[in-house]
Amino acid sequence: MPIQKPIPGPSGFATLKTLFNYYRAPLQTFKNLIETYGDIFQIKFWKYHIIHLTNPDAIQSALINPNFEISATFSPAEPLVGKGLTSNTGDDWLRQRRLLQPAFHHEKIAQYLDALVDETEKMLSRWESFAKEQSSFDLVEELTALNHAQLVRLLFGTQLTSENQKILEALQFARTYTNQRVAALLSPPQAWPTPANRRFRQAVTLLNEYTYHLIHRARETPPEHLDVLSYLIHTLEKSSNKGMTDTQIHDELLTLFFAAYEDAANALSWTFYEITRYPEIFQRLQAEVDQQVSGKIDLQSLQKLPTVSQVIDETLRLYPPTWSLLRDVLHSDTIEEFSLPKGAIILINIFHLQRHSTHWKNPDQFEPSRFSPENSADFPKNAYIPFGSGARKCIGYSLALAQMKTTLAMVTQRFQVIPQPGHVVQIETDSTLRMKNGFPVTVISR
Repeated sequence: MPIQKPIPGPSGFATLKTLFNYYRAPLQTFKNLIETYGDIFQIKFWKYHIIHLTNPDAIQSALINPNFEISATFSPAEPLVGKGLTSNTGDDWLRQRRLLQPAFHHEKIAQYLDALVDETEKMLSRWESFAKEQSSFDLVEELTALNHAQLVRLLFGTQLTSENQKILEALQFARTYTNQRVAALLSPPQAWPTPANRRFRQAVTLLNEYTYHLIHRARETPPEHLDVLSYLIHTLEKSSNKGMTDTQIHDELLTLFFAAYEDAANALSWTFYEITRYPEIFQRLQAEVDQQVSGKIDLQSLQKLPTVSQVIDETLRLYPPTWSLLRDVLHSDTIEEFSLPKGAIILINIFHLQRHSTHWKNPDQFEPSRFSPENSADFPKNAYIPFGSGARKCIGYSLALAQMKTTLAMVTQRFQVIPQPGHVVQIETDSTLRMKNGFPVTVISR
């Protein structure tokens, strides 16, 4: 049996310095650590033993090995999402995944597209007013509102109104609360009556009531539109005698809502940030859409837009919405030539994997053409995983891509987007990569 090598990493005072730097600038801190210790290193502090990976082969091993399980650090959200796909494990997870997967098949996405287009049209109608008044607006806010409206339509089959804005506020607080607890070294138990814990419980109660109300309503009435909820209640139960209970449907819907709450909006914000920096790419997008789309966008027309696809793919390389994944080591194991102890946490750093100079030419440069058929054939395996990989790859990734491509195509077809001069965009990092200070723009109708 070969001798296992010790995992490199900071120790002593260097560990404390690393933690201090991490809370100030996590992405830069990890970049510095990779340059110092390589693609596999460890950080040990207090009760935590973190194994950091940016090696593609090691990452693939971590994502397919059943001994490396979805991390319990997601547990702060469990009172809300229950045993949904992101927190469930074992046979229960496999059963739920198989039941839910058909809701995201190609033919279903083609049917969902009407809702995506409809909500995007509503947003673009507002933009016509902005264009006439020559007024600026925050693109991030607009795309986030669009994402919320699309999610409510696709998941629950209902319209987003001013009356249920409190639902979005509750979910936003739950995400913030969960992210803060995951990042904190020490948090009070969730059972303690702290102000944050009490507000979280109130948010959970509100979201539970909203979701169960929609589930009960959907069970009593035939579906008017295709959405995930109607699929789970009507199509799934008719096709098999192994449908889901109300609790299981609740958990899966809130898991999807929680996970996708801002990801598409963040990715699209970064997309427009990049293409407004490169006018020639923006012009190429517009020319392609003008040539290929003559009416209402559908899945068939999206497939005729290679530049749109390449721009989205390149954005997801530079700005993966979920920039890291966590796995718990259930039993002692090995990755590459390193030994991993039971109880360690594997941190898969997607952000730096997809900007690694070993795998990518000009890694920090926005170059959509790298995803053309002739160039993408040379990609190193497992160096591009914006939606994860393996059995737990994001179940809704195809729908997310269709959502982003639809919005990008429709916006470029109708408007020129112009950033506000002098505004400096900054990255904010928690569980996602978002713009810290928004992205003010003006638009000109074409």
